Amino acid sequence: MQGQELLQSLLQATSETFYMVGISTLVAIVLGLPLGLLLVMTDPGNLLDFPQVHKVLGAIVNTGQLLALPSVAQPL
Repeated sequence: MQGQELLQSLLQATSETFYMVGISTLVAIVLGLPLGLLLVMTDPGNLLDFPQVHKVLGAIVNTGQLLALPSVAQPL
């Protein structure tokens, strides 16, 4: 691979990486922000005192954390 081809390949890979990170960030904000706000607001003693919804949302968040753990703990 020559210098120009290598540079073109590097620029394309960098562009694709930024695209993937941007989409992931957007999805995390769109799904995570409302979920987090509802979780805090439905906590007993807060604005929307609704313990049943709080328990369900808490279970969803905790399940997501458990599913993400193996990918973080994997050795390289």
